[in-house]
Amino acid sequence: MSDINVSLIVDTVQAQLAIQDIVAQGEAATKDWARKRQMIISGIRQTMTMVSSLMSSFRMAMSLIGQQIDPFFSTLIGMVISTVSMLLSVGAGLVGTGIGAAAGAVVIGIAVGINILTTAKLIADQLEIKADFTAMREAIAESIQQTARGGFGF
Repeated sequence: MSDINVSLIVDTVQAQLAIQDIVAQGEAATKDWARKRQMIISGIRQTMTMVSSLMSSFRMAMSLIGQQIDPFFSTLIGMVISTVSMLLSVGAGLVGTGIGAAAGAVVIGIAVGINILTTAKLIADQLEIKADFTAMREAIAESIQQTARGGFGF
């Protein structure tokens, strides 16, 4: 038996070009998706910043409104006291005439009743509104903390 040598000449240039073309396409696609990912992450960060800013502004507005509760109710109570004082003066004037003593007593009784009932109602409303604003502030603060903790961490 004799040895037979077969020479095989393969031109790999086209195969190498095809492989390089596929690698270039893969790299281009990877760069494109990396750019898109960065854009998405940037959009999420901007959105989170805007939401946080909006929540902070809302919290400040609620705080400002909440701080006006005491002066508002103090003014209302002052108005009630002023009205009651006027009614007491009218009642005292009627009692002083002698003839209008009964009417004066009724006016004084009405004044005392208005004072007690209205002041009690205003104080109860003030406490209820303060509790509502406190609950809203706490809910907003908790929401902001959850947004900060549960953020996207990019």
